[in-house]
Amino acid sequence: DITLEDAATGRNHILPYHRQVLCSRCRGTETDPEGESAECRLCGGAGEVRFRRGSSEVAIPCGACMGEGRIRREQCPECRGEGRIRTEESRQVKVHAAVNDGERILFARYGDEGVSDTGDLRVTIHVRPHKIFERSGRYDILLSQPINVLQAVMGGQIIVPTPHGQVKLRIPAGTRDEQVFRLRGKGLSRPAGEAGDQLVTVTLETPTRVGKKLRWLLGEVGRLSGAF
Repeated sequence: DITLEDAATGRNHILPYHRQVLCSRCRGTETDPEGESAECRLCGGAGEVRFRRGSSEVAIPCGACMGEGRIRREQCPECRGEGRIRTEESRQVKVHAAVNDGERILFARYGDEGVSDTGDLRVTIHVRPHKIFERSGRYDILLSQPINVLQAVMGGQIIVPTPHGQVKLRIPAGTRDEQVFRLRGKGLSRPAGEAGDQLVTVTLETPTRVGKKLRWLLGEVGRLSGAF
């Protein structure tokens, strides 16, 4: 899980995870290499199995005793006969800028170990939903920013948040409800070139409590503007 701010610029994360590794004592055989053993019944202790192919004789390592000629009887005390041990490890995961929710990163051969091969570690990136920001496409950010009536009428500067920190946004006089302003380069970073933009939609807040003085002032604004 990463935040939208992490996705805006990219970041390295230390990821702890568990995996199964071969037991260092028995190397996956599940039996104690120092314990008692008996002669392999399949190969008769030869460690190999012979068979004829046409006029020639072919020998292959015995699959029952793995070529040793003897079968271990005692369970490995290190892994308790499992052949593998669960360990906790960590990897540094480099999350690139503008990563999408659900993207995967592959670490070849860092998964569970087997006797003959090792699996992969697959990391799925989840970008947590943000409280105030939304993504538009891969690189742009959307923000809804409330302003009051006087700010919309008179204009001025307001402070708005971005994934890169707070910035000033100039509101021109006569700004309409749902008007959109573009903050260039304040969206998500691109691997090459300029970052995306942040699109700020201003919403007009209507006061719910209007005192006598405010009512008079608003009446004067309405009279001067010809609204009533």
